[in-house]
Amino acid sequence: MRTLYHSAFCPFSRKIAFGLKEKKLEFEHHWEVIGKPSSRLLSLNPWGELPVLVDQNLVCINHYVSNEYLEDAYPSPVLMGESNAYRVEVRRLISWFDKIVYQDVFWKLFYEKILKCQLHRIAPDTKVLKTGYALLQEHMEHLEQLTETHHFLAGKYFSWADIAGAAHLSCIDYIGDIHWKQFPSAKEWYCKIKSRPAFRQFLNQTLSGVAPSPCYNQLDF
Repeated sequence: MRTLYHSAFCPFSRKIAFGLKEKKLEFEHHWEVIGKPSSRLLSLNPWGELPVLVDQNLVCINHYVSNEYLEDAYPSPVLMGESNAYRVEVRRLISWFDKIVYQDVFWKLFYEKILKCQLHRIAPDTKVLKTGYALLQEHMEHLEQLTETHHFLAGKYFSWADIAGAAHLSCIDYIGDIHWKQFPSAKEWYCKIKSRPAFRQFLNQTLSGVAPSPCYNQLDF
């Protein structure tokens, strides 16, 4: 028995759900609402963080623990890299998305425009949005530089770096805030990721009251 406690538009949840599918590991979905953890989730993780992965009797309380556990317990296919240098680069990129991009972009755009209204009935702060758009532009420029010279984000091979990047960017793509035409190499990379069978689970997910951007579920856009 393997269960993932997660939410559709939580980038960390998407990261682990994507990784599970890439490793061809079946799991049961236990859907949670962001900001409103169930009593079951709180019994597993008192902080209410998402996601929580339960594999047999092992409880992985967040995305970082789950990520490392999956790579240790199910090493095939290798998603962290074969060499020390490759693994260092994968972890650097994961950290960039999970810490910097998350704070700069998800919280300043997706949370401000969508979750803040849904959870607290508060209108978005235009100053925060302006900052979020500027930071998104900076991060997308860095992503463009990476994808101009790399087949995948860390180099030649698909890895957790691509999984983390796509998990975060897909949430922002849903609300149409990424101008992909400005970033052709990044767009080509994202098309490759969207075409992976393990990623397609996200393309049919919708957010109540919020329509997806026109290209969100298109594999070639």
